[in-house]
Amino acid sequence: MSYKSVQHSNRVFRDPGNITISANLTVAIAASGSVTTISLDNTSDYSQSGYVSIGAETFYYNSKTAEMLTGVTRAVKGTSPGLHNTEADVLQTRLAPSTGTTVATSNLAGWYINGNTNQASLRVYDSPVIQQGVIRFNADLGVFQGCVATTPSIIWQEFNAIQGQQGEPGIINAILTFENVDDPATLTSNIGEVIKTTSINTLDDPVPPIEVRTVVSGNISINGRLTDVLAITQTENEIVCTPQPTPLTWNMTDTIPELKEWDSVNQQAYTWATTAKFPVEAGNIPTAGQVVVSYVSLPDNRLCVKPLAFTNATANLNPLRVSDPFPPDLGIVGICINNPSVDTPAVVATTGISQVKLSNSATPYTGVNANYNIPYTGKLCIVNGSGFGINVTNAIIPPYVQIGIFLESGDMTSSGNAIVRLEPRIIT
Repeated sequence: MSYKSVQHSNRVFRDPGNITISANLTVAIAASGSVTTISLDNTSDYSQSGYVSIGAETFYYNSKTAEMLTGVTRAVKGTSPGLHNTEADVLQTRLAPSTGTTVATSNLAGWYINGNTNQASLRVYDSPVIQQGVIRFNADLGVFQGCVATTPSIIWQEFNAIQGQQGEPGIINAILTFENVDDPATLTSNIGEVIKTTSINTLDDPVPPIEVRTVVSGNISINGRLTDVLAITQTENEIVCTPQPTPLTWNMTDTIPELKEWDSVNQQAYTWATTAKFPVEAGNIPTAGQVVVSYVSLPDNRLCVKPLAFTNATANLNPLRVSDPFPPDLGIVGICINNPSVDTPAVVATTGISQVKLSNSATPYTGVNANYNIPYTGKLCIVNGSGFGINVTNAIIPPYVQIGIFLESGDMTSSGNAIVRLEPRIIT
């Protein structure tokens, strides 16, 4: 049946508006405290449950007796508690579907049009029409019935709302099963799977959660500093892991004080350089920041390092004027970046960027003014008689040892060390 035909049917009752039901309060209600019942002189016209108003306060009740509303909650719908004396009006507003002057209590079956929403709803009650296919509500039994036969007798069949027979036992217990997941006991297969859970049994109480692993970046210690080795990005469907290049590229975004910081635990300078480890012998132990050279230790022919120390540039370095600038007994290696011992190898920065200790206390080259002040970057860093770096401010005469080029300028008095780009070589 179309909505339009419903509106024009002779069994459609229109809502004439609201009607107000009223009765007198027989027991006063205090201005405060809880209320569980409301006593009236007559409750027959009130709905089985609903709302009533007394003065400015609204109450809700969930059941009623002949002279009492029960299951009461006071001060609902944003109202406040108040004092209510006997004889006060207890009001209830209800919709009143009707035909003519017949109100809703007539129990007429048919279509009802709500006056507020203009929507049609079907009401089924004890039907005066008896023919096959008619539906009625049996108020005496409180059930819906359908007419299934009229001959040889009228048969009203109650709608079956009773639970049916139990079916066969189900065979699905673990509703969710995940493939290609690591064995949680061994974790030796399918390394890298994000989902950690293998299956979920929905019959468990409580149902176990789905566990996932977190993708994180690892790190590696490069010259005493932890560096991320993986860049993680994600798209809608993918997690992209890109290895970070190490250690051949350096992050030079740190400030100069951070670059020049010394690791007090490992006793080494932070460097951005290729490093190597060498044994040292008693009497030839260098200190951090000192330039070292290699030599062969006899009789076991070990390749060791020792400080590059001399007293006279011309006399001590003249042997380097041979065709081979790096003879076996004096090969420049780089800068020692830790404080080694006979039992602890020397860690030597060989190529890249590192630090050199500054000193003007030892005998420098002839004609060289050694001090802590570096006027500008790009100055040569050469070595004095103790293997420490010095700043060249005057012209010098070869031969001399160049350890590198200064990458910073300023007064180094407070720190006593400076950052250099390693370029160890003999200038002859």
